[in-house]
Amino acid sequence: MTIKTTVGQLKQAIKAALSAVSAKTCDLHVSGDQLHIKAESFMGCVRLKVDAEGFIDKEATGTLNGAVTNALFGALASDAQVAISRVEGGLRLKFGGATIKLKFQEAANSSDDLFAAASTCKGHELVAKATGSDLIKAFASPQFYAAHNDVRQYLCGVYIENRNGSLSMTGTNGFMLNRVDTSIACELADFGAILPTAAAQAVDMVLQPGDAVDIYRIGSGASLKLVWKTDKLCWVTCLVLGQYPDCAAFYKGETASKTADWPVSAKELALAVQRILAISEQRYLRMRVADEMLTLLSEDCEHKVEIPLSDELKALKLPCERRAWEASFSGAFIEEVARSVPTEQMVLRKGPSESSLLYARCLSAEGVVDSSWLALVQPARI
Repeated sequence: MTIKTTVGQLKQAIKAALSAVSAKTCDLHVSGDQLHIKAESFMGCVRLKVDAEGFIDKEATGTLNGAVTNALFGALASDAQVAISRVEGGLRLKFGGATIKLKFQEAANSSDDLFAAASTCKGHELVAKATGSDLIKAFASPQFYAAHNDVRQYLCGVYIENRNGSLSMTGTNGFMLNRVDTSIACELADFGAILPTAAAQAVDMVLQPGDAVDIYRIGSGASLKLVWKTDKLCWVTCLVLGQYPDCAAFYKGETASKTADWPVSAKELALAVQRILAISEQRYLRMRVADEMLTLLSEDCEHKVEIPLSDELKALKLPCERRAWEASFSGAFIEEVARSVPTEQMVLRKGPSESSLLYARCLSAEGVVDSSWLALVQPARI
């Protein structure tokens, strides 16, 4: 008796499971007409249903090292069939002329009990209902602003909170910040959770755009977790402990009376930063706004790239006056802002003081500034 699926579906499920919890191995589990991929680590656990045909009279499990996935399936067409059958101690896979045996390696700490509790989510708190595409979009940029390996563990993740009745995602490393406000209704007035950076980066791999996703909060205190459920997925994510910083004070500077707007092409700004960093081999750069020109200079001012205000952007006639300013920044931070903004054009906002924060907003082709996406960068002293 066998269960059959395709190489494409199997590879996608394996990669999604491994990414979800940053695991090195995953289990293929068959029972009746069901095929699941399961993975677990200190970050949580995940189980994905794979579309399959056939029937296995007794359940069986085989363990696969994720590092060999491409070597096993890489040369096969995505619609090539994989036949899975039960053997003593594991599973046998047949595909493309190959016969592979996967032995079952039981994990030290099984998450079966946790899956049993999470599978129905009865008695747990519903955080939100969303589409996969909305969640993928919401996490697209904040994940790159979150800290990595920082001693301040509370910064090593994306903060998800109820902001004015809807989910809002924030990532910061203490020097730059990105906040994305969504239209996803939040069911819990007191909701706030720090999703580990690795989990935030896995969202677009684990979720599919067409998925209907239910998000639940389970546990309490140090055992608090989030459960992401679709008709094929049960993903349990551990959370980062600690209190996320209150960023309200940083936001106030954007609306200061002397803050000026400067529109610029996101692509042109990213390329300009890249050129300055490449030729100067320095970490920081200076940005200067004056005389209808945005100028980027190396630390020693030996190199510069000028980005004139285009006729297209002049025609938008943004309401704020374009005052002159100059300040130094980490080149990598400015490039990240330019590359992560989801529109072709963006607006830079800054006060005349060199120490004032630099804010960035999306700018539509019609000249509308989008209030749902915000990035800010702290100036550097060089």
